[in-house]
Amino acid sequence: MRHTCRPSSHLRTFRIGLRRFLRERSGFSATEFALMTPFLLLTLVSEFAIGEAVSVSRKVVITTHSVVDLVTQYTSLTTAGVTSILNASAQIAAPFSTAGMSIVLAELNTDAGGATTVKWSKAVNGQALVAGASFTPPANVAQRSSSLIYGQVTYRYTPPVATALFSNGIPISYSIYMSPRIVGCIPLDTDSC
Repeated sequence: MRHTCRPSSHLRTFRIGLRRFLRERSGFSATEFALMTPFLLLTLVSEFAIGEAVSVSRKVVITTHSVVDLVTQYTSLTTAGVTSILNASAQIAAPFSTAGMSIVLAELNTDAGGATTVKWSKAVNGQALVAGASFTPPANVAQRSSSLIYGQVTYRYTPPVATALFSNGIPISYSIYMSPRIVGCIPLDTDSC
C-alpha cells in the first residue's frame, strides 16, 4: 500500500494566495500589502513590548514576595543581613537590571489601640520609610498588638520601542504584608520588640 503526503489545507491556501499575488498585475495587491505592512509591524513590535512588560511585572511580584518571605523566617536581623537580602534580589529579578528597581522593606508594629507605626525600614535604590512614623496599612491587614513585615518593589519599565513616549518609564509596583513566622516581631540590630 502506498501513502502519499498531501499538504495541509493551510499550506494549500497559502500557496494559492501566493500564486494569485504573483500573478496580479493591476497593482492592487502590492498597494494592499504596502498599506498593511506598517500595521503588521506595529502589531508585532507591540506584542513584544507587552510581553516584556508582563515578564517585568511578574519579576516584580516574585521579587517582592521572596524578599519579604525570607525576612519573615528570621528571629532577628542585622543591618548587614538586611542589606544582603536586598542585594540578593538582583538574582531574582534577572535577566532584568535592578538599576531601575526600588525595594523598600520595613517592620510595622500595631499597638493595642490599633495604631500602626514603622519599627525599622531599609531600602535599595529608593527611600526607606521613617522609623517611628505612622503607617496606614489596608483595612483588616494589621491586627492589634502584632507586627507585619512590609515590602514594596517598584520598577520603572522602559519599553524597547516608543521611548520618547515613555521617557520616564512605566512604573510597575507591588507591595505585600506578611506576619513573622517564628517570633512576634523581628528586631533589627540591637532594637527590641
